[in-house]
Amino acid sequence: MVIGSDTSATGLAGDLALVLECRHGVMKKGPEKEQIWQGEMVKGEVVSHLIGDDERVLRIEELMTTAFTAERLRQGIIAAHQDQIIDILPVILVLMHRSTVYEVAGAKVLAIHHFDISNWPPEECPYSKGGSPLVENPKQNWHLLMA
Repeated sequence: MVIGSDTSATGLAGDLALVLECRHGVMKKGPEKEQIWQGEMVKGEVVSHLIGDDERVLRIEELMTTAFTAERLRQGIIAAHQDQIIDILPVILVLMHRSTVYEVAGAKVLAIHHFDISNWPPEECPYSKGGSPLVENPKQNWHLLMA
């Protein structure tokens, strides 16, 4: 079974499940950013099935910056299967890796693409110190970052 975090890695996990000819597990983001098991995607609909005792789980992320969501994904899978031992593979396949984290709870991060991108608090940022303005709400002001 291939499982990606909600919502951004859901489609990627589904595509990989098709290529690998295996099942596709689906999660949902909760109010505290937790990942909550929903079931298996079958013909475009989520059905309530648990992971089988004989199945192995491959986790996939489209982007990893801090590994916060990757850890929540693992916790969500385990929480939904408390009466089972789930065989979660000790790797996380990441499409775009921009983190300094290469292991999450014992699982090795396998990056397809890695980018060395640093994050600093504003007071430590060398660009801010050099006069570059701070951009608030980057998602809403992407055009300012791309100028």
